[in-house]
Amino acid sequence: MSSSEEIPPFPTARLGGVCLPLTPLVEAAYRYVHLHLSPTIINHTIRSAFFSLILREKLAQFSTVNPETVVTAILFHDLGWSSTPELVSKDKRFEVDGANVARDFVKAHHQSQTQSDEEWDEERLKGLWYAIALHATPSFATHAPALTAITSLAISSDFVGPNIRFPGAGNANVQLITPAEFKEIIHVYPRLGFKEEMREIICGLCRSKPQTTFDNFAADYGKRLVPGYAEKLEEASPMKRLEAGLDATVQFE
Repeated sequence: MSSSEEIPPFPTARLGGVCLPLTPLVEAAYRYVHLHLSPTIINHTIRSAFFSLILREKLAQFSTVNPETVVTAILFHDLGWSSTPELVSKDKRFEVDGANVARDFVKAHHQSQTQSDEEWDEERLKGLWYAIALHATPSFATHAPALTAITSLAISSDFVGPNIRFPGAGNANVQLITPAEFKEIIHVYPRLGFKEEMREIICGLCRSKPQTTFDNFAADYGKRLVPGYAEKLEEASPMKRLEAGLDATVQFE
C-alpha cells in the first residue's frame, strides 16, 4: 500500500470471543505494516493475531503472555515478505528480516514516547525477536518459551484452522480453534488469494536469495517450482558441507 492510500481503521470488533489490544504500539505497528505489506498478507497477520489471543485464553501455559507483545510479533512476522527494498536484506532469512524490523521499530517507537520505556527492556525485545525469527520453525518454536511457542502456533492456525494441534495442550478435549471461531475471523479478514500470493513470494525468495532458503521450508517451493534451484540446493548440501569439513581437517588430527 502506498502512503497516499487510506489505512483501514484499527480492528476493534470482538472476533472469536477476543479483541486485539488497542495500545499505542499495536496501533502504530498496524499502520506500519499497512504501508509495507499487501492486503493479502495483512489479512493473514490480523487473522493470526486473533488466533493468538484465542489460544492464550484456552491454553494455561500461554495465559501469562503479554497480549501487546504477541500481537506486535505477529503483525511484524512477515515484514521479510515486504516489497519495500530497505526492509529486506540480501543475505538473511525472511524471518530474521522481520525480527530485525520489529525490534528496531519497537525501540524507535518507545524512544519517541514521553512515558517510561521500562516495560520494553532488552529482555522483552529479545523475546520479540526470537518469536518472529523462529515462527516458521515449529520443531524449535513449540519447545521454546511461551511467547515464541504461541506466535508460531497462532500463525500455523491460520493455515490449518480447527485442525490445529499442540503437543503441550493439557486438555485434549478442548478444540483450540473451533469452526465457528475460524469462520467468524476469516469472514471479516478473507484469504484474498493467500495461497497463490505466498507461493509467489516464497519462489521469489528462492530466486533472489536462494542461500537463505536451503535450510528451511522454502526449499521445497524452490525444488518444485523454481528452475535451476534444485541444482543450487544440491551444491549447498549440508551433508556434503559437513563431511567435506571433516575430511579437510584430517591433516590436523
